[in-house]
This record gives sequence, C-alpha cells and structure tokens, in this order.
Amino acid sequence: MRMSDLHEHPLANGLRAICMPHGDTPLAEVRLVVPELSDTPRALFEAQLRAHLATLHEGDPWVRLSDLEQSAVVLGGSASPWATVLSGSCGVDDLPRLLRHLSGAVTSPVVAAEVTEQEYATFAAQTRASAAYPHVLAADGLYRHLYGGHAAGNRAGAARVEAAAPVEDASVASSGRLGPREALLLVVGGGLDPAEVFQHVEEHFGGWDGATPGWVVPEVPALRPGPPAVVDLPGSSRAHVRLRAEAVPHDHELYPPLFLALNTLSGGAVSTRLTRNLRNDNGYVYGASAFIDSFPGANLIAVEAETSVTTAHEVLAGIEQELRGMAEHPPGEEEFRAAQRFAAGCMRTRLTSQAEVSAALTDLALNGADPMELAGFGAQLSRVTYDEVVDVAREYFAPDRFTGVVCGDASLLGSPALIPNPTPINEPIEKVAL
Repeated sequence: MRMSDLHEHPLANGLRAICMPHGDTPLAEVRLVVPELSDTPRALFEAQLRAHLATLHEGDPWVRLSDLEQSAVVLGGSASPWATVLSGSCGVDDLPRLLRHLSGAVTSPVVAAEVTEQEYATFAAQTRASAAYPHVLAADGLYRHLYGGHAAGNRAGAARVEAAAPVEDASVASSGRLGPREALLLVVGGGLDPAEVFQHVEEHFGGWDGATPGWVVPEVPALRPGPPAVVDLPGSSRAHVRLRAEAVPHDHELYPPLFLALNTLSGGAVSTRLTRNLRNDNGYVYGASAFIDSFPGANLIAVEAETSVTTAHEVLAGIEQELRGMAEHPPGEEEFRAAQRFAAGCMRTRLTSQAEVSAALTDLALNGADPMELAGFGAQLSRVTYDEVVDVAREYFAPDRFTGVVCGDASLLGSPALIPNPTPINEPIEKVAL
C-alpha cells in the first residue's frame, strides 16, 4: 500500500472524501464516519439505534431499499461515544446508488413509525442480551474504572443501560443531528476511477449541511496507575484480566518502536513472551495479548488475558514478570527482527481484501488519527532500530505504570488475597448477576 493509492477530495461543506482503488475484484466498500458525541450510556444507545435506522430509510423514490437488498447491497450502522458510522458493501456498478442511499440517510431519512418501533424492540433485546456476556461486562468495568463518567468510560455503556432498566421512551428519532463538518467518507473498491467517484460524492453529498460542530473530544484524563480493581461476576469461574497504561499518540516518533515492542511481548514470533510464559510453560491462560488500545484523545498500552479464577493471581504475576523482563532482560536482536518481520507480514496479509483495508482506515478515523497515515506506516516500522525498541520498552512497560480490572467471581478470586493490593476497602467495584 502506497500513499499514491489514497486519493483525497475535500467538499465545501466540510466532508472529506478518500478513495482507494484496490485490486481487480468489482466490489466496493463504503464507510461514512460522522462526528457525534454520545457522552452518556443512554445517548450511546440512542446513537447506535439511530445509525441502524438511518440505513433503513425509504425517503428516496429513485433508490428503494428493497431494490438495494435484491442487488446484494449490504448496509449497516454503528456508533461509538464520539462518532456514528454508516457502512455499505456493493458491486462497483451499484456504487452510485449506494452513495445516494447513504446521502439520504444523513440528509432526509424517512423511517416509518412501525419500522422504528419494531427495530427499537429488536435492538433493545439484543443490547440486553449482550450484557450477559462476560467480555462485555469486563470491557464496561474496565473503562468505568479508568474514566468514570467521562465519555471514554462509556465505550461499552449501552449494554449497561438496557441491563439496568427498560428504556421508557421508544420514540427515538431516526436521524436529524448528523452534519458534514469534519466527517469522512471512505470508498475502497476494485478498478475505481477516483475522479468519477468524487463526482458522485459531490452530486450526492455536496448539498448536505448541518450546524454540528464536528469532532468534540472532551479532554481525556490521564490514567492513575494502581492495582487492578475487581468486577464481580457471581458464579463465573473464568477471570478476564484487562490492564492498561498510557502510550503515545499515533503521530509520535516513539509510536513505531512501541508498536514493535508490543509485538515482541505478544505477537512477534511463534512463541512470544506472554504466550510462552502464561500458556506454553504454565498452562494458565486460554489466550493472552498486548496491543495499542486507541480512541479519540488517548492511546493506551493494553495487556489482556483469559484464565480461570483460581489462577488469576499467577497470571497477574506472570504479566508483571514479562513487563519487567522487557526492561531488565530486553529482547535480543533476533527477537526484535522476528517482531519486525511479523509486523510487516501482518500488514501485508491484513490489507489484502477491500473490507480489511476499509476497516483499517475507518479504525484510524474513529481513533482520532488521519487515515492517510496507514500508507506510510510499514515504511516507518522498517526504519525502527533495535535500540529504539529496547529504550521504549524500558520506559513504557514498567509494571507500576499500569492499572485495570480483573473480572470474575470475587468470592472465587479470593479478594483480597489473590489480587495484589486490591481496591481500597477490598470491595468489588461492581456486582453483576448472570
């Protein structure tokens, strides 16, 4: 992937369009990322529902939803606390119709009252069901522990709203609050002519207006390092370990070496440090990973593991050992080269399909980074030196920089005995009945 593969076209209303011809397969992927702040669990639930409803609109007599479905056009909508995403997949010949439909979804959506009511009931039931999944509860407990009532603490909050009490008002508007300022439209497809694509974008989105302010990202508070808290899931024999520490922004000079250091810790060879210690040597975990957890306003080093509640203490001790070992016993030259080759290979294989390229570009946009950065990232990784990885691991992997949660049955975890230095007053931060 080269910078020349990405073609950019700004519209007068503030929408930014990016087109990437990719491969010869006559398929296209479209992603529309629109800034919209949802800083409470209720607001996030409504934004997610509106995003879904917007793709079901029937306000354009020239592009019927039923016709799109018969043409195998796939539509979807989702939302994070910071943005709404409308997406579509289609054959290249259907791209103009898909763009027209998505423009209607943000400019003049019409969704019948009975459809809204039916979809609301279905969406609410699905959201309530998601609250039964321990990994959802672990994510919600983690971000609430890190950020409390801040928007960043709301990343998995929608399930909590529906699990706590039924929503009383089902009359959620299908749209009406989305505007083009600082929005991003991505089009990736085989054999596309960027000039022709941008002509369609101008035709269908050029008249989109709105008074929304663009990206609104409340300042994210710095993490307060400390021992992991306990999210209590009575009856759960499995423990979900979720640890975080401050990282650096995507555009920081230390980001590429930090990325490779995490590959050394978790994914840079057949048997890397976390996997070798926690799974291969001791059999403690079902899985362990280390990665960058990004969202607007913050980048975090993430270390996660799935284990039994009876081995949670050993897993935490093993993670601490490997984090400390990255500084005290840094990777050797060959270990570093393996991580570098692994990262380069992952980028090549991950970016082979149009859907994967679209997902990678969209993730960057949703995380507050410029999607154009993706084109040059492989070259940045190739320039990282061994000494840079050693230095960044020594500075950023210190165990006392981390905090997080352990999600599982607190009585089986043995709090406080199994969790080193547990939460003050030794109480779980949440009780969840499964």
